[in-house]
Amino acid sequence: MKRTTVKRPDEVDVRLRLEAKRRRMTISELTREAIETHLARGGSGGCSRPASAAADAEIRLLGDLATGAFATVAVEEDDWLRIAELVARYRDLPLGTVDASIVAAAERLGVATIATLDRRHFDIVRPVHRTAFELLP
Repeated sequence: MKRTTVKRPDEVDVRLRLEAKRRRMTISELTREAIETHLARGGSGGCSRPASAAADAEIRLLGDLATGAFATVAVEEDDWLRIAELVARYRDLPLGTVDASIVAAAERLGVATIATLDRRHFDIVRPVHRTAFELLP
C-alpha cells in the first residue's frame, strides 16, 4: 500500500476527526472508505448508493424477511424501560432505539442469535441473559 499525505482545510479536518471518532475509526480508515465509495460511484460525486457487499447482504436479508425465513417480533410495552436503560448505558456507541429494542426483545424471548449487518454495536452490547449474542451473517 502506498502512503500519501493529503492537506485538508481546517474545517474539513475538524469534521473528519469528529466523524472518525463517532464511528470509532481511524482517520485513515475513514479516508480510505470515502475514497472507495467515491470510486465505486464512478467518481461522479452523485448520490447513488455504491454497490457493496454490505448492500448485497442487506438486500438478501430483506428478501429473507419477506419470505418468512426469519421471525420478527414487536416491541412490547414492558420493553420500553429496558430500551431506555440500554440507550443510556451505551450512549457512547451510540446505541439507538432500534438496536436497543432488538436487544430488549431478544432478552425477553431468550434469543441467543441475531441477524444483523451492524456488528459494531452488537459485538459490544452485553445482554442480561447471556455473555454475548451470536451474530449472523
